[in-house]
Amino acid sequence: MNVADERKAAAIKAGSGAKKVAPTKAKSASSPPPKTAAPMKSSRTGRNPRAGHVISAGDTLLLKTFSTVHSRKKAQAVSAASLLGLESDERKFHLTSMEWVSAIRRGIPSSAVDALTAFLLVSQTEFSDALDIPVRTLVRRKGEGLLNSEESAKLVRVARVIQRAEEVFDDPDSARDWLKTSNTSLGGETPMSLLDTEIGAEAVMDTLGRIEHGVFA
Repeated sequence: MNVADERKAAAIKAGSGAKKVAPTKAKSASSPPPKTAAPMKSSRTGRNPRAGHVISAGDTLLLKTFSTVHSRKKAQAVSAASLLGLESDERKFHLTSMEWVSAIRRGIPSSAVDALTAFLLVSQTEFSDALDIPVRTLVRRKGEGLLNSEESAKLVRVARVIQRAEEVFDDPDSARDWLKTSNTSLGGETPMSLLDTEIGAEAVMDTLGRIEHGVFA
């Protein structure tokens, strides 16, 4: 064997010992994209936790309970018109000024006396003294069915103040207690004792307004 043949044989031997590598196939442009894992859902709420603001089942129940209580409370809010027996439409919470004037001129139903004393938890005598209307007059009005315009105006003042107090304190019991408690802003008088006059009622309303805006009295 000559030199050329020896070199050729050595080259063939060296090539046979190399590892064979399978040719790689080029990815097809039409190959489907790799599958991604589906987003996990919360086992308690069913919402995607990656979306943020995940509300637990307990929080959801709390929100529903708050909504129910809030709606019920609004439905039970005190209305001056309903206290006086003037609400013909359950959805009508406030009367206009002219509607109040007409109601006073016509006369407030005498049954309103019982409704107001029941809300305030006072006797008819205490109510009579506060508004400077004799008890015998109130008894007589019950038989007649209506109060006169002057008496009606006093009852309207009481009912409107009750409604305002309940709006400010957001609770009938707190409103009732405030109306029957001496107040330094009102010269040590109870708000209820000032409702026999228009100016007294205005002072009570003004005090309620200041309480609503954080100036407690």
